Amino acid sequence: MRFTKENVRLEELSQSVRIMQGDLCLLHRVQDEDLPSLVSLFTSPDVYTTAHLKQPPDVNLLRNFLFDDLSLLIWKVFGANDDGTPGSQVGYIGWVNYAGPPFLFVLPLEEDLDLGVLQNGFELIVKAYFETTSANELCFYADVPVPEEIHTTLVEGGFDLWQEVAGVDSEKEATYVIERGTYDAYYGETSEEDEL
Repeated sequence: MRFTKENVRLEELSQSVRIMQGDLCLLHRVQDEDLPSLVSLFTSPDVYTTAHLKQPPDVNLLRNFLFDDLSLLIWKVFGANDDGTPGSQVGYIGWVNYAGPPFLFVLPLEEDLDLGVLQNGFELIVKAYFETTSANELCFYADVPVPEEIHTTLVEGGFDLWQEVAGVDSEKEATYVIERGTYDAYYGETSEEDEL
């Protein structure tokens, strides 16, 4: 799904997702001054292929993706201190809209990324995604074999593992999908937790 004025409230999206705060993390959408460090980060094949790019993007392409057509949104992820202030940056979470169905990806800056922080960041982005778009699903791809703790974190956040997806080699990559109906059940105004 490409973002257009017909299928997403672009101004609301751009403003509402600039800074998001959860219980365990703070997400700050990257800004123009972050471009040099992102261009450097995206020189790694592990990074640009994770974002489904065939080669490292230059600064102009990255600026276009991030700010002009909103086909790539990236947040810096910070752990939250007890007082709610940002701790150190632990990674990035990206939301891609230019390569098939929209999907999320993670670029950790630490060897052992706190999965609670990751799950909290995903929850914030999933909510923003379904509240500002008309899309019916959001994906996450993981290299096979998927570590059990990553699988559990995704499933607990509402993502289902899909065994067969067109264009995905399930021997190499697992596809997790959260659909709008699942989002409504997990995070909607009348979620199962609210009914208890």
